[in-house]
Amino acid sequence: MNSTQQEPFYINLKKKRESQGIEIAEISEQTKINPKYFISFEDGKFNVLPTVYTRLFLRSYAIEIGADPDKVLDEFEIHTTGKIQPKDEFTLPEAVKDEPSKETNTGFLIDDNEFFKDINPKKIISIISVILILFFLVSKLRNITAETIPEENTDNQINEQLAPEEIIIGSYLDGLTLIDNKTIILGISPPYNLKVSSTNHSSIKITMIENGIKTLNRILPILPAKPIERTANGKLQFELISIDGISISLNNNEEIISQVLKPENISKNDIAIKVIIEENGNLTAEYYEAN
Repeated sequence: MNSTQQEPFYINLKKKRESQGIEIAEISEQTKINPKYFISFEDGKFNVLPTVYTRLFLRSYAIEIGADPDKVLDEFEIHTTGKIQPKDEFTLPEAVKDEPSKETNTGFLIDDNEFFKDINPKKIISIISVILILFFLVSKLRNITAETIPEENTDNQINEQLAPEEIIIGSYLDGLTLIDNKTIILGISPPYNLKVSSTNHSSIKITMIENGIKTLNRILPILPAKPIERTANGKLQFELISIDGISISLNNNEEIISQVLKPENISKNDIAIKVIIEENGNLTAEYYEAN
């Protein structure tokens, strides 16, 4: 029997986060949610918040570590209630059937009495109630989120790690000029384990797509003493604004990427690069003039 299947879902989530080298401080920085809630979730303590906020924060956590948020929420329901709670469905009144219209004295082509007769007042009240509840929850969530900005961490190493991170609006390589590209067949398949290190302070944009769903799309800092490591179970894409001082290994093999990191036919000392590794093992590299 597989012992992993017997473990609570939150233990598996913690293992998935740790296997990708993602720190709770990183998730907190991205979501602006106090890290103590994520720590409680990983300990199986879900009563620290009302259920509606627990679900929202748990969904954000799942997205940041590349897990299926809907599956995680279903597992949360099974863990806490023993079953998956039915989703509330609200249906709008059926459209008025096309019938020969009767023009009234006011010139309208719809009989007002017939139109309003088909509308169920209970449904209208239900829809209005849901809108009011959603408005209330959004207001409360804003207040909680504002109060859960990550507390000051006493670990200087984590603070130094987050300091150089920059969020760049739009494409990471916007404004750069494409100067060359190449495609090779790697002959490997997912999972792809990417490890990036740098001798300088730098950054990298990593995108992962699994089963057509984007599970990761973030710009991460690279510190000289802190390599970045991520695992993709599908398509993997990464972008570097500069390859100066960068070393990359794929599946613990540095030679795979080294052959495309700096092509011989480009004489420039430094370039920007986008690398796309498909699920079938095909790799495409695009080279740009760096600013």
